[in-house]
Amino acid sequence: MLSTPKTPHDILTESNVHCTTSSARPIPQRRNSAPVIRLQVPRSWDLIPPGLREVLTNLLSARAPWPGYIFGNTGVGKTCAGLCVFDHYRSMMVDASELADICWVPQDESYLWRHAQEEPLVIVDEVGASKNDREYQGLKRLADMRVNKPILWLSNLSPQGLREAFDERLFSRLCCGTVVEVQGPDQRFSR
Repeated sequence: MLSTPKTPHDILTESNVHCTTSSARPIPQRRNSAPVIRLQVPRSWDLIPPGLREVLTNLLSARAPWPGYIFGNTGVGKTCAGLCVFDHYRSMMVDASELADICWVPQDESYLWRHAQEEPLVIVDEVGASKNDREYQGLKRLADMRVNKPILWLSNLSPQGLREAFDERLFSRLCCGTVVEVQGPDQRFSR
């Protein structure tokens, strides 16, 4: 069951967040955007661990540097968090393996990359799940395309695991901003 998400402003007000301010501007909210690949996952801001809510609030209000790299074990709420941000901002959300597959199909490629360039925020889930050259090329291309633009990477791989699975270049592109580990039990088993 979907519930109405709290806005990042509401969360910011509730949590008394303190963080250094960057020169970036907050993400504009969009109501109509390009079609996206969406997951049918129950989500609400209340399901997101408090520490992660604080990080997302800081990122979305330009109080923390982009890109955001959020990692942790399976089921700790990374995808739920990404979907809450997607729901609020109507940005682009894509799975890394689908990104890898799409970028090798010529007619889909231009559509995907055009929208990835135009969206105010792109969210990429399951970074490193495939750990192959196609995924590497898609992630690297998207990271290069989105330099100085907000992007949120969600992964089960720690930064060191990302470095080992791919290389230093991709690690440097994805982990050069705000990096956060989400800890806790698999929430799917605690429902």
